[in-house]
Amino acid sequence: AICAPEAPKAEKRRREAADRAATASANKNAATAALKAADEQADAAADDKSLSRAQKSQFFQAAGEKAEEFRDIEAALKAAEMEENAAESDSKAAASSLAAVEQRVEELMRMLDEANLKRARMADEGYAAL
Repeated sequence: AICAPEAPKAEKRRREAADRAATASANKNAATAALKAADEQADAAADDKSLSRAQKSQFFQAAGEKAEEFRDIEAALKAAEMEENAAESDSKAAASSLAAVEQRVEELMRMLDEANLKRARMADEGYAAL
C-alpha cells in the first residue's frame, strides 16, 4: 500500500498529544487531592482556638497557593486536551487523504489492466488478420 508521509506523522503527533493530556489529567487529580487537603487543614486551623492568627494565616496562605497551582494545572489540562483534539482531527484527515490516494491508485491500476488487456486483444486480432 502507498503510505502518505503525513499519515504516520499525524498519528504519532496524536499519540503524543494523548499522552500529554493523560499526564495533565493525572496532575489535575493530584492537585485536586492536594487542594482538598489544604482546604481541610485551613478549615481545621480556623476552628482551632490554640493557634495564633499568624499560624492560621499560614494555613490559609498554603490553601491559596494550592488553589493557584490547581488553576495552573487545570489550564494546562485544557490546553493539552485542545492539542489532542487538533491532533486527532489532523490524524483523521491524513488517514482519509491516504485512503483517497489508495483508492485512486487502485482505480488507475484497474484502468492500466484494462488498457493492457485491450492492447493484447488488438495485437491478437492483428496477428489473426495476417
